[in-house]
Order: sequence, then C-alpha cells, then structure tokens
Amino acid sequence: VILSEYMAYYFARFGSNKLPLTKTGILRNAVQTSAKNACKRAHTRLSNIIAALHPSEPLYKVMMRFLFRGGYVHGTNETVGIMLENVSGVDITSSYPDHMLTCDNYPVTKLLKYGDNVDPEEYYKLNNDYCTMALITFTNIRTTTAHSIESINKVVECEGKHLDNGRILDAKKLRVFLTNLDFKIYSMFYKWDTLKIEKVWTARRGRLPRYLLDNIAINYRTKSALKMAGKNKTPEYALAKEMVNSGYGLTVTRMRQNKIVYNTKTDEYEIDNNFVFSKEVEKQALLPQWGIWVTANARYTLLKMV
Repeated sequence: VILSEYMAYYFARFGSNKLPLTKTGILRNAVQTSAKNACKRAHTRLSNIIAALHPSEPLYKVMMRFLFRGGYVHGTNETVGIMLENVSGVDITSSYPDHMLTCDNYPVTKLLKYGDNVDPEEYYKLNNDYCTMALITFTNIRTTTAHSIESINKVVECEGKHLDNGRILDAKKLRVFLTNLDFKIYSMFYKWDTLKIEKVWTARRGRLPRYLLDNIAINYRTKSALKMAGKNKTPEYALAKEMVNSGYGLTVTRMRQNKIVYNTKTDEYEIDNNFVFSKEVEKQALLPQWGIWVTANARYTLLKMV
C-alpha cells in the first residue's frame, strides 16, 4: 500500500517520462524550473548563461580533482587507536545550507586567468577583493599547531614530506591548488620559507542565485519550524532535513562522463562513452565553482574556531 501510494504521488507530480531517483533529483527539478522561469522573465536562456560562466573541460577536471575538498574530519597520529574518554562535541547546525544562504563571497562571474608568476603581495590584494583560485608552490612548509589540515590526496606535488595520518605535517616542497579561503586556512595552520604563485584565476564576488536560494529557504523554514515545535523525531522532519541537505548535494554533483547501459540481447552491461562536455554543460542549472566555495566557506568557519 505504501509503495503504490508513493508511486501514485510520484506519477502525479512528475509524470511518467523521467522520475527523479533521489531527494536531490526532486530538488533539482524544482531548481531547474525556477531557473528557467527567471531566465524567461529576463528574456535569456539558462543554457547560454551557464555556458558563458562554466569552466572549460580541462579546467573543470583540474578543479574537481584538486580544488574541491570536503569537511575536516581527522584522527591525528597521537590519538588513533587510543580510547578517549569524557569527550564532548559541538555541531554547526545545517552548516552547508547555512553558508549557502548567508555568504556573499561566491564567484558570480567567469573565473578568468589573471596571470602567471603573480607577486605574492599582489595575490594577497586580489584575495581581499575577489574570489581567486591559484596554483601555489610552498617550500619548507610545516604545521604551527597540533592540527595538520591538508590531505595528501589533494596535493598536486609533494617532496620530502612527513604525514600525520594522511595529512601533511611538513614538506620540503608542496604544490597545491587553493581557493582564496583555503589560502586563509593555510595561513592559520602552516608556515613556510617561500611561496610561488604560479597561476591565478579571479572572479567577482556575490550571492548564489535566487532560484537556488529560494528553494533551499522554503525547505529550511519547514525543517526549522518542525524542530522548534519539538517534532524533530517525526518523519516530516526527516523528509524536510533531507530536502535541505539536497541543496548542497546539487552544487557538488559531478557530470557523468559515461553511461552504463544494460544490453538486453547479450545480457551484459556496456559503457557508453559518447560524452560531449559542451552538451552536458547545457543541461546544468548550477556552476561547479559554487559547490567548491560552499565547502570552502564551511571549512573556513569551522577551522577558525579550531
């Protein structure tokens, strides 16, 4: 009965052509509809805007490989394997949706190449006024606290290193790709002898688009009202929370570069490699740099407290 009623709801809401498979899929439909309506009012096309602001295919791959980082979860060498007692914890409520709704430092123009071998003082000034991403090489970098914050999985190149359970404790040479916020984090937790700013990209700062924020805010208000009413153990609250968290999921969903297709004749799965980057970009409603900066904002807030 539950399944049949749920499918009746699904067909009534989405039709039978393309059913969303996840909560993120449901929210994606709502965001895309809002985006297309906003563009229609502005007499423009969403695909044109996204194509104009989206990184090129080579830059996109580099950004997703080296620039996108998650939260900060780490067990140090000193504590791994040891039973800790009398431990307390503090959580930032809805951290990612909160930073999406409240921050005004997201890249709102195309990330354009600023230059090569940029003077450090010039780079610091750019960080005060723009969103930046930069390829930087540090020499003799080392931690200044008990925390090692950079994962070995995210470095471009590393020589003469010591690791703290997978994090960079120190290194003779470290080459990394950083947002302006991640460079601030580096400045709090590391010191170094020299740094070379090899390449810099810049974009103007601003808020995320209303067509995304409005949909997040609707679900956020529902979730918060239920929580304040003491209904945070109910199915309604769980559903509202899932929809809120889906907002972040939308911004960090990578493009699918191939499809796995089931061949009914051979009874085997085949990989379809007919991926065309430009055509996939036209389907998007959000930009990958927004998801990168969402996580950077959340990380920066958390690590300031650490």
